[in-house]
Amino acid sequence: MTETVNFFAGLSNREHAGMMKNNKGFTLVELMVVVAIIGIISGVAVVDYTRDLPLYRVKNASRDLSSKMRMARARAIKERRNVVISFNTGTNSYQVDGVRFPPTGDLTSHYGSGVKFGRGESGSGQTVTYTGSPARLTFNSRGFCNSGYVYITNNEEASYRVGTPNVAGTISMQRWKDWNWVQ
Repeated sequence: MTETVNFFAGLSNREHAGMMKNNKGFTLVELMVVVAIIGIISGVAVVDYTRDLPLYRVKNASRDLSSKMRMARARAIKERRNVVISFNTGTNSYQVDGVRFPPTGDLTSHYGSGVKFGRGESGSGQTVTYTGSPARLTFNSRGFCNSGYVYITNNEEASYRVGTPNVAGTISMQRWKDWNWVQ
């Protein structure tokens, strides 16, 4: 048979309540340690985020363009008509089926970090390889299109290219990394 020991035996209710009050919560030192740890972790995360922010922005601009190309192709097939995306490197903007993007300003003002049509580290050459004036990507009612690429860069020379490598309407987005275009 086990005996239970009452550690509070012999204490008045007031003394018992005082001990219980002192055992609740955290000490100031414990709170300061937790705040310091959170601060250190947050500081590291903010440094990584701000360092990578320009790359995220050019990648976001490239993904948006890729998405708009896919939607244009789907619209052309669904509505059984040609859908045109035209690129204006002078205004650093493009139009999808007559709707301008970005609606106001240009790619740089919309995304920040100097995002614009350009080749960055990938070298010199045309920033848009589609033909026409302005350059155009046209999807027909079967989803086929002309081939070409649009090059997007930022003020840190990170580069992406988005386009249709063949007439089948396949849409590709690649990043310039280690002197090669990679998916």
